[in-house]
Amino acid sequence: PLRVAVAGNGAVAAALIRNLRLLPCRLVWLTSTTPIDSGVPLAALNAGSVDQLPDYSHLLIASNDHELDKRLCAHALRHPSIGFIGCLGSEKKAALLRKALHEEGLGTVDTARIITPVGLADINGNHPSIIALSIIAQLLTRSVTGASLPVDSDRD
Repeated sequence: PLRVAVAGNGAVAAALIRNLRLLPCRLVWLTSTTPIDSGVPLAALNAGSVDQLPDYSHLLIASNDHELDKRLCAHALRHPSIGFIGCLGSEKKAALLRKALHEEGLGTVDTARIITPVGLADINGNHPSIIALSIIAQLLTRSVTGASLPVDSDRD
């Protein structure tokens, strides 16, 4: 099954969790708050939690802290098998993030693995649920190409 870690405390992170719970995937939420009834396993919102992610996990970063995003991305790039790495932000933030990661010794090939700004450009909207759906659609097109998600016979 698809393994996805969502990092962040805000509305987009919560929307990602709500929508990903509808899909056949294993989730973990890296957060520094205790969401009410999230229904998914929680882990600390820090770079060390990225190191503990299971092999072949995908990481969606939706925090509001640029320094934290940098640390999360650096650890994800050094993880032996993290797949999709998506980071919420603008083009300006993307450039700053890549520059900071280069200064930490990560090369252009490494930083090119980070999809930022994350989400499909054709899906527009500022509502957290729209942003989350755009991100999930991009994740699915990149991580499940050529394969299909298992069908849950209890759902229509």
